[in-house]
Amino acid sequence: MSQSIASAGFSVPKPPRRGGRPPIERPEQVIGQHVRRQMMVALAGAGHLNFSELLAITGTSSGGLSLHAQRLERFGYITIEKTFVGRMPQTTYRLTPAGSEALASYIGQR
Repeated sequence: MSQSIASAGFSVPKPPRRGGRPPIERPEQVIGQHVRRQMMVALAGAGHLNFSELLAITGTSSGGLSLHAQRLERFGYITIEKTFVGRMPQTTYRLTPAGSEALASYIGQR
């Protein structure tokens, strides 16, 4: 009788991703990406924006906006606050002081 590898207690490592990008490590690479730069500039001007507002400003997809926001949050450049208004989810984005400083530095280098 044959037994599957997983049920036998063995794990099969996943192959490395092909064509995957190396992790971004430098701040200028994070801000230098067009959609993320649009997000940061818009937040610098408005103070805070919700998901729909940033979606309209950037013109990207919902999934794309979420991924860009996560990258900016990981670097500490924005905060993401998820709440409910009634039963509707509301996501609000704000630029952090570190984000303001990084954006000013990036603009000053250009």
